[in-house]
Formats: sequence, structure tokens, C-alpha cells
Amino acid sequence: MHIRPHLLSGTAALSVCAAVLTGCSSNSDAAVVEATENGLVPLRVTTLGLCNEALPWGVEEGVFAEHGIDLELINVQSGAAGISALQAGEVDIAFVNSYSAMQAVAQGIDLVVASGGDQSTDDANAVVVSSGPGVTEPKQLQGKKVGVNQIGGLGHILTQAWIEADAGEASTTEFVALPFPDLLPGVVAGSVDGAQVTAAQAVAGESDGTTVSLGNPFFDGIGSIPTTVYASTGGFAEVNADTLASFADAMTELADLANDPANDEQRWAYTAEFCKSTPETLAQTPEPEFVGRVGIASFESLVSLLVARDSLTDIDLDSFVPEGVRQ
Repeated sequence: MHIRPHLLSGTAALSVCAAVLTGCSSNSDAAVVEATENGLVPLRVTTLGLCNEALPWGVEEGVFAEHGIDLELINVQSGAAGISALQAGEVDIAFVNSYSAMQAVAQGIDLVVASGGDQSTDDANAVVVSSGPGVTEPKQLQGKKVGVNQIGGLGHILTQAWIEADAGEASTTEFVALPFPDLLPGVVAGSVDGAQVTAAQAVAGESDGTTVSLGNPFFDGIGSIPTTVYASTGGFAEVNADTLASFADAMTELADLANDPANDEQRWAYTAEFCKSTPETLAQTPEPEFVGRVGIASFESLVSLLVARDSLTDIDLDSFVPEGVRQ
């Protein structure tokens, strides 16, 4: 399968819209995408090269071709770069985390959900602490340092809410921004008392006996929430409704296949090569629930929490999550 690198990444990509989070106009000149000589409609979809992306395996398995789509994967460095490429008309659909997409919509960027990506599960994320005597409950992180990948990001917001819910009072935790690779070593070295990490990092820490998990802020107390989505512009969706309906159909079929344990070994073998891991590592790593069409209730739960914490301006979910992509 050919995966084309995107020509814009990082700061250059953000400049397409004069920075995504300051808002930019919609791609109102979106054109109808027509089938080519092979009878398939070409769609350009971004990938971050992550191990929790089922879509590349779905392309390899021919799921999208069966639904009349010739899907080209375009590598980008971040969800923000994907949104910028969408606005510039350089891709048709972008793989982004749900909070970033909702932030963009709240600030006037024309985005709609074309399909779900994945939903949180009870073991797909974690807050870890040192395995020695000490912290055993979230409330014991009050007054301590906790590492997160991004201050103001979804991991930070949900972890703070999770600690406050357990403590019954406002958080006094000091959150420290660290790159993902430094989160687990920071706990082990003692530079932070805990860290919000990925499932793979939690498994690695527990396997070598250095850290233990206190729980999962992405699930505990809130239930399953949408962690990633595939987004398009409203303009593109309006003139390519049938194609995006086919994309949602394909994603729903793919989710059923990816969630079926009978396909795990085959999927892990392909995905490990794609994301530069090993099948053995993927087999030991808890995964999210893959989704195509989405349940609106989980979006409502997440938006309610974010709005209550002043982390998001209330958005119109009826527009952001069109009826055609709902379960």
C-alpha cells in the first residue's frame, strides 16, 4: 500500500490557516469527487502512523475498495497539521483527536465528523505511579506533580477532573508537560509523582515492575468517550454526501473486523510493520474500541464535562456529528 508523505508538517502546516486554533474560513469551494477509470472514488485521508489506527489495515484488506473507495493515506505529523491540510483542500478527511476537532469547531473552523475512530476503554489509558509504597488512590496526587503530554490537552483536563472527583475538592496537583517518551521515565526517576500515559507505556511499566496503574481518567467516572474521529469539512461533506456515506459504511465494517479477536493476529502483523512495532508488543497492549458510526451520547458526555470545566465553548453537536454518521 502506498502512503504518501504530506508536504507540510509542523509549523509550516499550521501556517496554511494562519494557525488552526485562531480560526480560518471553510473550504467552501470543495468539488465533487468523481470515480476514476477503475470505478472507485479517490479519497485522501491522513494518518499519524499510530499503532491504534485500524484504517491502514482496512485499506490493505480491501474494505474500502469494496465500498467503492480508492483510499490514499497521507502521512502528517499531528492532528493540527491534518486540519490545516483539510482547510487547504489538500486532503479530504483527517484523523484527529476528538477534543482538538471540537476546539477547532468552537473557534469557527468548518469541521464535521465523517466517521468515528476509536472510543476509550477501561484499560486503553492510565495514570501510573511508582510501584513502591506511596500513592494508591487518585486523591493522593493532590499537591504532587503529575506529568501529562500537553497542558490544556484532553489528558490534562480529564486527569484533573478524575483527581478532583476522588478528592471531593478542587485539584492542588501540579501538572507538568513532558513529551510522551519522557512520561514513564519521569515517574521512575522521581521527577514527577505520577503520569498520564498510553496503554503501551502502562504495560511496559507494570511488566518491568517499576510502575503501577491507579486507573484510567479517560473512562473512570465518565464511561466510554470518543478519543479520535475522522473529520472532513462541511463544504466537502455537502457536495460528497454519498461518498462520505460509503466511507462511514466502510469504517463501520472495518470496526467490526478490527474488534473481532479472530482477526487480531493478522491485524497485528500488518499494523506492527505500519507503526514500527512488533506483533508481540501489540498483543500485550490494551486497545481502544474501534468504531465507524458513532453513538451521540458519548459525545454529549464529553462535551458536557469540557464545557463544565470551561475547557470548551458549547458546540452544536447536531452539525458536528451529522445524522448519517450516527449509530
